Amino acid sequence: RILRVFRIIQKILFWSIGVVARVAIHVTLVALCAAIACHIMCCGWWALGVHGPADSGHRWADRYREEFLFQGVAYEYTTSLHWVVGQMTLAGTDIVVQNTIERIVAIQALVVA
Repeated sequence: RILRVFRIIQKILFWSIGVVARVAIHVTLVALCAAIACHIMCCGWWALGVHGPADSGHRWADRYREEFLFQGVAYEYTTSLHWVVGQMTLAGTDIVVQNTIERIVAIQALVVA
């Protein structure tokens, strides 16, 4: 019964606001979901590049190792986020996969996008 009351209140609130407000809420929710998905993929890509298995002996983060040491965590995060946004928008980046696991993740990112 509580769930039914909740649904009724939700419908009343949904229909009591204007169309513009509903569209704004939906756009905001889509943007929030996209940001959360990018953040999760960004953290996974970073972890894969720093700690992941490497059948070729190389990881994508090896190329940026010295920069990561000098620039700090914010630079690592934004570099990973740059790769994710590039994959999601099909824009591409200068960050290149170096092993099979990274290639699989890159393909999955393209499919998700």
